[in-house]
Amino acid sequence: MRLLKWLGLALGLIVLVIAGAMAWLAEPDLPAARVEAQYLTPTSRFVTLADGARVHVRLDGDPAAPAIVLLHGSNASLHTWEGWTFRLKDRFRVVSMDLPGHGLTGPVPSGRYDIGAMAEVVDAVVTKLGVAKFSLVGNSMGGYVAWRYTLAHPDKVDHLVLVDAGGYPRKDRPMIYRIASLPLAGWIMQRVTPAFTIRAQLTQVFADDSKVTDAMVERYHTLLLREGNREATGKRITTPPDVIASPQVLGAIKAPTLIIWGEQDAWIPLEWAHHFAADIPGATLKLYPGLGHVPMEEAPDETAADAAAFLSK
Repeated sequence: MRLLKWLGLALGLIVLVIAGAMAWLAEPDLPAARVEAQYLTPTSRFVTLADGARVHVRLDGDPAAPAIVLLHGSNASLHTWEGWTFRLKDRFRVVSMDLPGHGLTGPVPSGRYDIGAMAEVVDAVVTKLGVAKFSLVGNSMGGYVAWRYTLAHPDKVDHLVLVDAGGYPRKDRPMIYRIASLPLAGWIMQRVTPAFTIRAQLTQVFADDSKVTDAMVERYHTLLLREGNREATGKRITTPPDVIASPQVLGAIKAPTLIIWGEQDAWIPLEWAHHFAADIPGATLKLYPGLGHVPMEEAPDETAADAAAFLSK
């Protein structure tokens, strides 16, 4: 009886410590209007879809120029393409967007955040914008969405560019995703997401972590706290993929394809770059020594120039 009493006291103490820590570290969601006031730009606009989803897009460059659509990665936003947008807008109509559950778009009425659902949102957005033919670029999760979209709408995609893209089956997901997939841990992470954890993730994403700035950490953190984004992230992480990459699946892609990959990517294995290059007919592979998971951010001059040269063929 005494042992049970002490065990009960110890358990109660642990619960109190966890509750206290959560009360100290927990951060409430930020109102959408407040976050929009901080991160909307002169070229921003919202596209309202048939189901009521309100998608944040940015339209840069000449509307009459060839269009290029840019899709960001997991827990990122359209800001990840700032370097490319600045360098490409003189030659292309650059369309970037915050995917569902990310950035200023936030949660969507359907409550769906799987790759197929995101591809459907991309199609609804470009249709609403009147962009009938375009080149499609995606990084990480956005790359997964990009090749899925290309398979579903081959008549709309001129060129496909995959930047450290996702889609193959894997067991060794980044630690943060494995933790978030646990029920209790996921519940806590939707309420406790201090800025230092964002910085820790970004220093893994960049090969040169000196490029992780305070402003970057603040932006990622603030956009994650935008109301509804953390809950949407939890749903997305725990949703199993419905279609995965394979030679049979990717072999159906007909669009000219460029594979861009940072050789120091700590999030997605370098071998995937070679898999994509082998599985997509006629694909071109470009590797970048010394760059990590977001080469377009770490070396925007070189990567944007290579992409522009490929897209202009």
